[in-house]
Amino acid sequence: MRPPAGLRGRARRLRSDRHLHTLSGPQARAALLGAGVDEVMADAIMALRATALDSFTSVIHPDVEQITGRPARTFREWARDHRAEFE
Repeated sequence: MRPPAGLRGRARRLRSDRHLHTLSGPQARAALLGAGVDEVMADAIMALRATALDSFTSVIHPDVEQITGRPARTFREWARDHRAEFE
């Protein structure tokens, strides 16, 4: 699931009234710079986002079970189990 569709779906399921505003790459970089992030770091963040977003958001790593002793859950499962905390 790729943002923003995934985030919109999650917000709907959690009945959130928050809105998602998608930024283009240049807009996101400008926002980072405007927040005081230096150019080298902003470029690194943008490069990481461009190359790692798919694998980061779609892979459940075995490390979770090795550390916690129980299998990892999807975000959907976590959100369902914690829905009351957001209402």
